[in-house]
Amino acid sequence: MYRLMRTIMSAALILLFGTAQADNHRYTLGIFPYFDPASLALLHKPLKDYIDDNVKQLVSMRSAPSFKAFKKDTTEGKYDIIVTAPHLGRIAQKNSNYEWIGFTKNQSHAVFVVTRESGLQKLSDLKGLSITLPPAAAIIHQMALKRLHEAGVTPNQDIQIKTTLSHNNAMMSVINGVTPIAAFGKPTWDRYSPAGKDRLVKIDQSENIPGFAILVHSRLPEESKTQIQQALLNFENTAVGNTYFDKTGLQGIRIATEKDFEQMDGYLKVISDSRKND
Repeated sequence: MYRLMRTIMSAALILLFGTAQADNHRYTLGIFPYFDPASLALLHKPLKDYIDDNVKQLVSMRSAPSFKAFKKDTTEGKYDIIVTAPHLGRIAQKNSNYEWIGFTKNQSHAVFVVTRESGLQKLSDLKGLSITLPPAAAIIHQMALKRLHEAGVTPNQDIQIKTTLSHNNAMMSVINGVTPIAAFGKPTWDRYSPAGKDRLVKIDQSENIPGFAILVHSRLPEESKTQIQQALLNFENTAVGNTYFDKTGLQGIRIATEKDFEQMDGYLKVISDSRKND
């Protein structure tokens, strides 16, 4: 069993962290690293295969070992198609020659969790404690900070902020007793079920934001970009798409709107201002 699991993990690592160098015969599908490699490979292979079949173009799936590395690879144009965090999609459009396909129809938010035995019931109970968040580059990090402010808890004054590499790790920090509370994305709360999760309870959440952003690089032929968009907008109407969206919780794909962009730009300004004040 151990040998089998090791083989599966090795295959996932090759699939997702293999070389992302250009291949004129393949499109590279970049998946934001919100889960571990094995989970990403399993969840998103149906999407890769669907693009293969409907665009008549071989597709290789890639991710990165961290949010920062994925953003860097996106900036350098290493992916032809990206499924990424909504604010990173906006950055890719503005700065890296990516064009919109749309957003997944689901919405997300930051989920605040504690252990049942902690006795913590609301955010104002957290003063004097510490909280684990995903990296500062993650929009969920910024949404969690905003929600703390709304609840009258000033980050790094009333509560100590600790960061970790992923949403999964943020959840594990509470299970393992590293911090008494963590905030992370709704998809992790809905889909990640490690040992000890049954001890966790949700005590609050942030505002909603759009689901994952999906974009294509402008270097792709216009015909391919049109085929990709048409295929993805119709994905939920297929049997494989139905199963895919059920397992990922992403609920289909829709066209992006100006309201989406305005919300993303608001968070990008907060992130930019926070860096200026560092």
